[in-house]
Amino acid sequence: MSARIHRQLAIVILLVSAAIAPVAAIVAKAAAPNAPKLQPYRLVDEGKLTDEERRTLEVIEIYRAEHTTWNIDKLRAIFADNATIWTTTELIVGNEAVDKQLVAWSTKGKLRRNPIMRHGLTFIRGNYAVVEFAMTGQEKDGKPIDNVGTNVYQLEGGKIKYLSISMKR
Repeated sequence: MSARIHRQLAIVILLVSAAIAPVAAIVAKAAAPNAPKLQPYRLVDEGKLTDEERRTLEVIEIYRAEHTTWNIDKLRAIFADNATIWTTTELIVGNEAVDKQLVAWSTKGKLRRNPIMRHGLTFIRGNYAVVEFAMTGQEKDGKPIDNVGTNVYQLEGGKIKYLSISMKR
């Protein structure tokens, strides 16, 4: 991915993060472990989505659901060839590196107790999406998980080509 595209996506992330920052505190509070029945709030009218946007939403929902089951084959199936994952701390590029990251996440995720990822505000335009999320549960040692953040997705051929994860722990 070119430096120009990285800059453009960084600008999108900053703008969206600034726009939804006030809501993030509400979502984080509502997604606390004592509120397990929280339903997602979407700024998406699913009846007005194009076929491409509907597929984008389906892939995002698979990614979210696999933060509970950690089925590595399902995770692998939704990532495009030579995908890029940009986390708060690293840039992961290419098939081997992305697969290694998915295996690491899956291995760690399976050790967690009651992990739940909830989506909040969701913006979809074509094959791009920005999704606010909250992750709750417990680590293996009992330490609570209480993360909030924003994911930016770009799909190619119905699979995740680019994923940027901005998270506050």
